[in-house]
Amino acid sequence: MGSTEVTTKCLLAYHEFYPGDPIPIKIACDNRASKYAVRNFKFKLYRTIRHKNIITGKMESTETNIKVVKEKGCEAGVMFEKDYEYLIPATLEDISKDSTELVRRSSMIEYSTL
Repeated sequence: MGSTEVTTKCLLAYHEFYPGDPIPIKIACDNRASKYAVRNFKFKLYRTIRHKNIITGKMESTETNIKVVKEKGCEAGVMFEKDYEYLIPATLEDISKDSTELVRRSSMIEYSTL
């Protein structure tokens, strides 16, 4: 299988989000030079919690996968732009329902927000 150039940009409006916030994501994919379609775009959203350890006094952080979304890609030979919006889960129960099954089946990270 040959390879061709595809340029994809994933743009976020902000660097920090809070539980319950909507996340606007803009995808711009230049697939004009390719004869192959982009099958899908996968978003993996992670939550990082930073806290101070009261015993050592050092800052620590924990990272958790909170949401995995898979969207249809674009056709071969086109310039593709689309806006997506996802809601950050507000509770731990929402995180479990949204991400557990797809995380188990996924093997690649195409896009992640940290």
